[in-house]
Amino acid sequence: ESQMPAVIILGGVGFIGRNLVKYLVDETDCEPIRVVDKVLPGTAFLNEAHTAAFDNNRVQFMQKPLTSPAAIEVAFNEGGVKWDYCINLAGETKYGQGEAVYKEKILDLATRCATEAQKVGVGKFIHVSHGQVYEPTKKSKKEDGKLDPWTTLANFHLEAEKALTKMDLPVIIVRPAITYGPGDSAGITPRLIVAAVYKSNGKKMKSLWGSDLRLNTVHVHDVCRALWHLCQKGNGGDLYNLADSGDTTQGHINGLIAELFGIKTGYVGKAVLSVAKKFAESQIAE
Repeated sequence: ESQMPAVIILGGVGFIGRNLVKYLVDETDCEPIRVVDKVLPGTAFLNEAHTAAFDNNRVQFMQKPLTSPAAIEVAFNEGGVKWDYCINLAGETKYGQGEAVYKEKILDLATRCATEAQKVGVGKFIHVSHGQVYEPTKKSKKEDGKLDPWTTLANFHLEAEKALTKMDLPVIIVRPAITYGPGDSAGITPRLIVAAVYKSNGKKMKSLWGSDLRLNTVHVHDVCRALWHLCQKGNGGDLYNLADSGDTTQGHINGLIAELFGIKTGYVGKAVLSVAKKFAESQIAE
């Protein structure tokens, strides 16, 4: 009798996580699907489809803070399940936090969870990193592109990648572009909310930089398909960028927004930006 693959998803209530739970319930025969998160599904503003997925009897939810070693131990060991796949979607996603927060909630969290995964003999550990680990230049990046994280958040993702790849565990790393889709609150959605505000006050919406600024994207459903594909077919040591073939620019997105909301869009001039560079971020925001 064939064993159903057992999957543990760390940080599974978040944006990618909730979509992944739905994907695994709808498209696979995984059982159990254990979701570990500090946030309860009932307080996470899940839509109807995501709520139904979490209510499926193959899904086990555990509310645990994955910054706690004791909680990690319980998450992996309770019920004595032999985990085929662990997918790490946990980690701080908000920008503007201090280094200590990112160290604890990205680097330490990943290494502690991977250490426990190694201890209990997880088949494959898939770590979802960040597209911002590459050097910020105008050229597109392949997986062997030069690394120079341009946000503190991405810097700790890169540190986590380095720590995980040194471990005696089959680790697969993915670096997604801007992810969007149902449940997105940080990728494309903020632009839509801002556009709605500009529509209501009848003003032109201006963005920084220019229309040719690259905003590479990937739909969350494609991310979920990729993660499951790698669970089955990926090998330890693999590394993949996740992006669609759109090579999307800010101009393209703003064009769609202008059409959707019936507003005019434009850009803050280069002259303003060159002056702005001389000020601290807090002064510019003010």
